[in-house]
Parts: sequence; C-alpha cells; structure tokens
Amino acid sequence: MALIFATVLCFSIGGLLIKFSPWNGLAITAGRSFFAVMTYVVYMAVMRHRPVINVPTLIGAFSVSMDFALYIQAAKMTTIGNALVLENTAPIFVVFFSWLLLKIRPTNADIAASIAVFVGVVIFFVDSLSAGNMAGNMLALASGFFYSIMMLMKKLKGCDQMSAFFFGFLFTILLGAGSVAGMTDWSASAIGGLALLGIVQVGLAYVLFDIGSQYLKPIETSLICTFEPVLSTVLVALFYGEYMTPVSIAGAVIVFGTISIYQLRQVRGGTDET
Repeated sequence: MALIFATVLCFSIGGLLIKFSPWNGLAITAGRSFFAVMTYVVYMAVMRHRPVINVPTLIGAFSVSMDFALYIQAAKMTTIGNALVLENTAPIFVVFFSWLLLKIRPTNADIAASIAVFVGVVIFFVDSLSAGNMAGNMLALASGFFYSIMMLMKKLKGCDQMSAFFFGFLFTILLGAGSVAGMTDWSASAIGGLALLGIVQVGLAYVLFDIGSQYLKPIETSLICTFEPVLSTVLVALFYGEYMTPVSIAGAVIVFGTISIYQLRQVRGGTDET
C-alpha cells in the first residue's frame, strides 16, 4: 500500500506540469514517454528482466498507451479536476471486468465502494457538463476504461506487466512522434518539464506501481490510485489558479471519503459486510 501511495504522489505532479507545458497533448504524451522509457530501461536492467512479447502483454501495452494519450488530450481540453476524476472511474470498470473476465467475485465492500465512487463521479460529471467540456470529459472517461485494463494486467494470463509498461511507452512515442516534429518551443523549461514528467511522474511512478501492485488486489490498487485527483487538483489550484466548483468539490469529497473508509477497512481486516 505504501508503494502505491508513493506512486500516487508521483502521479499528482502531472496535472500542473501538463497545464504549464506549451506543447499539445499528443506531443506531451510522446515526449513524456521518451524520458519514461529510458527510466524504465534502467529498472529492467537492474532487475535483469528481458522484454516479453505475447498477446496479453501487447494488450496491456496498448491500454497503457491509450490511457496516456486520452488522459493528456482530455487534460488539455477540460480542467485537470474533470480529467482526473473521470479517469479515476477505473475502479468501477475493474470490478466489472474482474467479475466478467477473471471470474473474481467482488466483495460487498468492493461493490459498495465502487457504487459510492460512481455516485461521486456522476455528481462531478453533471456539474462539468454545464461548463461546456463534453469532448474533454468523454476522452477522460475513455481513459478510465483503459486505466482499468492496466490495473488488471497482473491478472491476465501470460501478461508480463513490466514489459507491458515498456512497450506501452514505446507505442506512445510512436503515436505522438508526428506532433513532436511540429512543436516550435524547445526551450529549457519546456524540455525540463517533459523530463520531470517522464522520469518522475511516469517512469518512477510505474516502477513503484509494478512492485506495489504485486501485493494488492486490482480493486485495492485502483481505489488507492483515485487519491491522485485531489492531490493534483490542489497543486493546480495553488500554482495555476484553476479551481473546481462547489458541486465538483462535493462529488470529489464523496469519492475520496469512500476510498478512505474502504482502505481503513482493508488495513483493519474488515469483514465482507457492507
């Protein structure tokens, strides 16, 4: 759990850096992944882990790439708060796919937490619609779908999660290479922001995620990761001046209050009662 919380801390700097970046969404995605893949190569070398190529691993890699691309594009089109909360509908998808595809029956606590998170997200989403950010919101919701597949990679038979992240970064570089070529701002601040995004917010984050997720259920991992929006939104509010509305805040409070209670139950060894 501590490693996944550390992952969330790394994730949380992303919103602020993305907002300040002069590059477009796809270019940021590719540039960030360029630095991330170099970080991950070092990790794989230290672990003496050779890349594995098979269908489940490539499905995982595709999900990583799509989550990255859709989320960053959404963050450019809507507020960071909207993008983050909607991406973090992932626990709902995780519960559904765990049951449907992996035959992992969710506990009452899993279902109750997912429903509560969904209610909070709906409250947040309804308020966001009035702000005219429909396209960005839909992209963020789609990123949540692929984010959930990423959370389930460890459970896909034959999927090598470390290799999936590695190839996912490469796919993302290829996806945004054309956009990078069209960028004109190659200042030290622009490249430095991308380096920080790639090395810390993605590279280090997914090293921690790869290790920590081995010891938790997919639903536990995905629910802990939903702490990211509140941390990221606070940073954006403090340094970028982009604030959430009162209704959005109410939805976020429901989301994070639910996650807090759920995690306390796990730590205390709660029963399977709602």
